[in-house]
Order: sequence, then C-alpha cells, then structure tokens
Amino acid sequence: MFFSGADIGHLHCGATNVRSRTNTSFSIYNGLQTSLRTANYHGLTGSLSYTWSRTIDNASEIFSTSGGGTTNAFAQNPLDTNNGERGLSGNSYPNVTAIGLTYKLPLYEGQHNLKAQLFGGYQLNTIYTFNSGQAYTPAQYYNEGSLCDESFGPTFIGSIDTCRPILSNKNAPLNTVGVNVGNGVYQNYATGAVTTRDSVHWLINNKAEAVAMGNPFPGVSRNTLVGQSTNNVDLSVYKNTHLTERVNFQLQVTAFNALNRAYYGTPDVFVEGAASTFANYSGNAGTQRNVQFSGKILF
Repeated sequence: MFFSGADIGHLHCGATNVRSRTNTSFSIYNGLQTSLRTANYHGLTGSLSYTWSRTIDNASEIFSTSGGGTTNAFAQNPLDTNNGERGLSGNSYPNVTAIGLTYKLPLYEGQHNLKAQLFGGYQLNTIYTFNSGQAYTPAQYYNEGSLCDESFGPTFIGSIDTCRPILSNKNAPLNTVGVNVGNGVYQNYATGAVTTRDSVHWLINNKAEAVAMGNPFPGVSRNTLVGQSTNNVDLSVYKNTHLTERVNFQLQVTAFNALNRAYYGTPDVFVEGAASTFANYSGNAGTQRNVQFSGKILF
C-alpha cells in the first residue's frame, strides 16, 4: 500500500506543528538566611532578617510572561533544553531584607491622669522591605529572520521569538541595538545609520549574524538583566486612650509607601524598542504614597 500527503510522518493528521511538554527542568538553590529578633526590650519589639541567595535553573515557569521571570519559556535550541538554557532563575532575588519594628513610648506609662490621656499611649510601627529586583531576558520578535523555528513561535507563543538577541558589547549603552544586513554591513536598528558591532550593546539575532558567528543559536543567556528593586517603607502611629478600665480607643495614622518610591516592576523586554521603550518603565503605572486614618474601639 502506498501512502502520500502532508500528514504522513506526523502524530495527528494535519498537525504539522506539534508541541511536546515534559518535566525536564532543574533548580539549584544556595543561600544564607539570617535573623535578629527582640521582644519588649524597653518597649521595643522587632525583627530584622536578611537573605543572600542565588538560584540557577533551566526553566522558571511553564508559561511565558513576555516580561519578568520567565520571559520566554521555550529553549532557543529544542535539542538542548539543559545546558543551553542554564541561567539565573526568574525567581532568584539575591538580596532580600525585611525589618519590622514596634515601639511603645514609655511616656506616662501606667498613669491615669489627664496628662497620661493626652500625651501617653503612643505606639510607633514600621515595616521595611527590600529585594534586589526580578530577572528578565531581553527578547525579540519572531519576524526578525532567526534560525529558530518561525512557524512554531507564532503558533504556540505569539509574537516572541524563541531565539534571543545577541550580546555584542556589554560596555555599550543598554538601549543600543544593531542588525547585520548582510555583506558585513551593520546598521543601527533604531536609526538605520551604518554602525559597527562594537558600537551597540545588542544585535538582532538573524540568519546573517548567526552565519557570521558560525553559531545557529548565538543568543544571550536567560535572565541576564534585572528589573527595578523593591524598596518600601510603611509607617504608622497609634494613640491608645483608655476610656474605661476595659475599653480602649485606638486612633491610627498609617502611611503606605511612606517614601513615595514608585515601583514599576520589569521594563519592556523587546530590543526592537531601542529608540524609546526597551528597558524603559515609562509605560507602566507605579505605586504612590497612601495615607490612611482610622479608629478602633478595643475591649
């Protein structure tokens, strides 16, 4: 019997693009965790914790985010999902610090006169958190003509190319991108002006450059860039006033993000936005200081 047609050799008739998902990931974590605590030391109760760590993996999540963490969940080389994808984890935060403090002012402690009602019963609280930012991977769109499978990408992951941009000169400005247009000619991707490889930080990963380098998958490693750090302070002041022996009125003033430091997460990851948006946070909405007044009756 003779068989012919486009469906021959495929798992399902008519399905020429097939994605196979298996658990081939690994993760290596090393860290140092420290903590210091005090309880009611002259009115001060608090904790200080610091963690230094580093996590290496070949996949941080099963799905692509096109942003921080798992920018692209797919390997450049589908035949090397191990060593070729080994890099910093999207869940690796090398420096993490947290401080929580509560301080009860000792003014007029245990007294029940008018001065104690007016000037006593104050409590100061603060929570401080810091982490060194989430890693992300520079990316490019699939239509740049790389040697990666250009039919697989649009079918399963949208516009992002499984091939990644090429690190050309790490000392050049981060938002400079070039492209090999053939015959040894390089152009600035944003302006079209003739340039050199050493004048740009990134090169578009296309067939011309892959051939010039003699490497079909010359793209940068996973999660080589890091987004904005988190650096937040929340402050509050409580005033406790005893109405009776068992009933206490507590007035609270709380400032969330007291330093008014905006947090934008991770920036635009696509190098095609070199002229304006790549590695830029301008398109995101940051957090702002928020002050809250409230009162409680405790009994």
